[in-house]
Amino acid sequence: MSVERIQYDFSMQRFAVFKEQDPENGYFDVVFEIEEKKLYAHKLMLCPVSTTFKSMLSECWTKPNELIKIEGYSFDDFW
Repeated sequence: MSVERIQYDFSMQRFAVFKEQDPENGYFDVVFEIEEKKLYAHKLMLCPVSTTFKSMLSECWTKPNELIKIEGYSFDDFW
């Protein structure tokens, strides 16, 4: 199996975990609240691809395990 295929399979597994949104089994380390709904995510997946998330999720702006409220976006758009 090629390295690219392994990376693809791993990415798809991580995406499946994200889509399930199961906080008990997803090992999520950040929770966003949008329109009174929770969206669970992984900092490891967000920060390397977005300088905005990297800044937003740094300890300068948030405390560990703190719910992050998002305003100005719909839940579906932020998803």
